[in-house]
Amino acid sequence: MGPPMMPPSGFLVDSIMKQQEVRALYLPPSVIEQWAIEPAAYQQAENLDFVLYSGGPLANSVGNRLDQITDVCQMYGSLEMGQIQMLVPNPGEWDYLEPNPAEECDFQEVDEGEGVYELVLHPDKKFIGQRSLAHTFPDVTNEWRTKDLFKPHPSKPGLWRFHSRTDDIIVLASSHKVWPIPMENTLAGDPLIGGALMVGNGRPEVLLLVEPRPGPQVDRMSKKEFIDAIWPTISQANANAPEYGKIRRSRIVLSQPNLGFFRAPKGTISRKPTESLYAEYIAAAFIDGTTDEQSEIGILENHWLDEAKRFIGSVVHDIRPDITLRESDDFFVAKAMDSLTVLELGQKLRLGLIRRMNPEKNTINFWLRTVFENPSIEALAKATLDAVFGQVDSDEYNSRGFNLEHVLEECVAQLPEPSGLEPELELPTEDIKVVLLGSRGRLGPYIVRDLLNDPRVAGIKCLDRGGSGQAEFQRRADELGIDVDASNARLQFISMELSHPNLGLSQNQMDEILHHADVIIHNVWAVNFALSLSSFKPEMLKSLNTVIEIANKAPSRPRIVFASSTGTVSAWAKAVAPNVPVPEEVIKCASAATLTGYAQSKHVAERLLAAAGAKLKIPISILRIGQIAGPTTIGDGGKWESHDWMHSLAILSKACGLVPSDVAEIDWVPVDQVSRIVSDITLQEKHEGETGTPFVQLYNVLHPRPIQFSVFADALQSCISSSRQVGFHAWVDHLSGLTPDKLSKEAETEKTRILPFFQAIAEEQYPKFSLEKAKKASAVMAEMKPIDQELLTKWCQQWTKT
Repeated sequence: MGPPMMPPSGFLVDSIMKQQEVRALYLPPSVIEQWAIEPAAYQQAENLDFVLYSGGPLANSVGNRLDQITDVCQMYGSLEMGQIQMLVPNPGEWDYLEPNPAEECDFQEVDEGEGVYELVLHPDKKFIGQRSLAHTFPDVTNEWRTKDLFKPHPSKPGLWRFHSRTDDIIVLASSHKVWPIPMENTLAGDPLIGGALMVGNGRPEVLLLVEPRPGPQVDRMSKKEFIDAIWPTISQANANAPEYGKIRRSRIVLSQPNLGFFRAPKGTISRKPTESLYAEYIAAAFIDGTTDEQSEIGILENHWLDEAKRFIGSVVHDIRPDITLRESDDFFVAKAMDSLTVLELGQKLRLGLIRRMNPEKNTINFWLRTVFENPSIEALAKATLDAVFGQVDSDEYNSRGFNLEHVLEECVAQLPEPSGLEPELELPTEDIKVVLLGSRGRLGPYIVRDLLNDPRVAGIKCLDRGGSGQAEFQRRADELGIDVDASNARLQFISMELSHPNLGLSQNQMDEILHHADVIIHNVWAVNFALSLSSFKPEMLKSLNTVIEIANKAPSRPRIVFASSTGTVSAWAKAVAPNVPVPEEVIKCASAATLTGYAQSKHVAERLLAAAGAKLKIPISILRIGQIAGPTTIGDGGKWESHDWMHSLAILSKACGLVPSDVAEIDWVPVDQVSRIVSDITLQEKHEGETGTPFVQLYNVLHPRPIQFSVFADALQSCISSSRQVGFHAWVDHLSGLTPDKLSKEAETEKTRILPFFQAIAEEQYPKFSLEKAKKASAVMAEMKPIDQELLTKWCQQWTKT
C-alpha cells in the first residue's frame, strides 16, 4: 500500500484517500483503527462501498461508527486453509460471521458451560481447487481445528462473533479462565492506546500491558494522567468481565519507549514474545502489589479526623474513580470493593503510611483486616488514626459494626401487620409448588435435583441474581457433576434483586407466587467471614424481610424454609451452658453467636423469623446446618467447592507445612445428603411447631455419627509432603506470626480472609447439638453412615493437588 519505503498506517490511508477516488478498503484492523483517528476518516468513509478487514478483531467503537456509514465486513481464513466463504452481514451485525451453507465447517463447544465454540473444518474434495488446506496438509482427511474461538449471537442462530484463540486463554492461579481478546478489543478503540495486552497465566489476577499511542497529547501526560485518561475505557472493558478477570489500576504497566510491543506483519500484537519482553516488569508488579505507573499515594498530614477522612477518601477514589461514596457508605454494600480491590486498598494504605507506622504493624495483613473490619471511609479513617497515633477508642468502630441487638430491632420493626388470613399448616398431598431463592450456589442445585425427584412437586421457581437463569443453572449443575436437566418443564428461572421491593419481580411474577406457592425456601446468603454484620443488612436480611412480607400477604399461605448455620450458636458452651447440648430451638442470646458478621447475621435471621412466626402466624422451618462437606459422589464427577474453611485450612497447612490435629470432631454432612434432608423437612406433610412457638420449627442439621478430627488430619497430612501435625492453637499462633514474605500471594490472601475465623473458633469450646427433631423429620439424617477415611482423602487430594 502506497510508497514502498513507508509502512502502512492510518495517516497513509488518509493521504491516499485525499488524492485518489477509493471505492473500498481492505486492511488489517490495526491500520483501520489508526485511520479512524484521522479527522476526515468518517467523512471519507461515506464514499466507500465497504470496509473489509481480516487478521484479527476490529475495535468495537470503530466498527460501530463505520457500520452507520458503510458496509463493514470481515474476511476469514488463514495461510494454511485459505479463505472460508462468508455471507455479507446485515447492518448492525458487522462483527458476526455467517459461513456460507455450502462450507464444510461447524462450531464445536470447547469448554462445556462457557458458551465458547471452536470453528472446525471438514475437508471436502469439492474445495480442493480453491482451498489451500488440501494441498498444504494432504493427510488431513477428517477435520482441521482452526484454534479460533467464537460465541454465538444471543438471538440469531448461525451468526458467530470471534472471541479469542485457544492459545490466548489466560489461566489464573485459581484455575479461573480469562478470555482476553474481547477486553483487548474494547481497549484498542481508545484513541490514546496504541496496543493493549492482558497477561496473568499462573498469577492470582490479570495484568494489563499498555502501549500509549505516540502523539503530542500523550507526550505531555504523566503516567498518572495517562491512566486517568484511559480509565473510562478500562472500566468499559471491565463491565463485561467476571470479578476475577477485571483489570485493577495497580495492575497496569505502561510499555517502555525503547521496547515497544512485538507485532506480526499484519500489525497484530505477538502475545508470547511481548509477554516475555516484559517478564521482569510483570514479575515486579506482583512482588509488592504495585507498579511504578500506579498513581501517587497521598500522605496523612495530621491527626485530625477530617484529614484522615480526606486521606482515606482520596485513596478509595484513586482505586474506584467511577463510584461516589459518602463517608458512611459500606464499601461492600455499595459494591465498591471486592477481595481484589480490598487488597489494592490495603497495599496503598501500607505504602502511604510506611514512614508513620511501626514496620512490624504496617503489614498488608494488618491493613486487609482493618479494611474488612471498618468498611467505610469514616470507620477506616478512625481505624487509621488509631493505628498511626493510637488515639481513637477502637470501641467506636468495633470490628463487627452495628450491634446485633440493634440490627435485630431494626429488622423486627419492618415486619408487616398480620394479614388476617388463616395459616396453612399442611402441604397438599400432590401438585406442590416451591419457590427457591438461591438455586445456583453450593447447595441449590442439589436441592433442585432432590425436589424434582419427588413426584409430589409440580413446579419449582428458581430465583437467582443475574440473568441467563436456565443456562447459568445448567452450567453450575454440570460444574458440580449433578445430573439435572435445566430444561425440565417443572423448572422456571427468574432473575431477582435481593435489595429491591418484591425482590425486583414483576407484578405477574409476584401474583404467581402469591396465589400458588406452597413453600418458599430462602437459601441465598453471602459466605464471607470477613464482612461485618452491617454488610449483610441491605441484601441478605432485607431479602428475608421481603420473603416474610410475601408469605404474610399470600392467599396461598406458603410456609418458609430458611437455611441457617450452626455459627449462630457456636459460642453456646461459653456463653450459655458448657455441658448442655444446643437445643433445637431459637436461641435468644446474642453472645451465643460466633464473632463473625456472617454468623451474627444468621443469628439475627433466626430471631427475626421467630418474631415473624409469632406475630404473623406464618409456618416457618429453620434448618441450622453445620459444616456442609463435599459430595459422596466425588469420585464420579462431583467436587467439593473451595469456599469452606477446611479448604482454607488445607491451603494454609500446605503453605506452612503444619497440619492441625485437634480442631473439633467431624460432624460434617456431605452436600448431597444435606439437600435430601432439606427436601425431607421442606415437604413434611404437617407443620408441627413447638409449645410457645407453634408456627416455628428449628432443626439442628449435623452428622449424627461424628468422627474424631485426627482422622481428617491424617488424611490431609498424607496429601502434603514433608508436613507434620501440631495442636490447633499452635497452628493458629504459627499462622498469625507468618509475615507476607513467608507465604505466596495466594496463601497470604487466604490467610487474611480466614484467620479471624480460625482465631475465633480457637477460643471457643465447640458445643454438642441435640439432633432428635431433625432425625425424626428426615430418614436420611437418621440413617446416615459415618464419613470414612477414603472419602476424606479424596477431598484432601482435590484441595492439595494444585
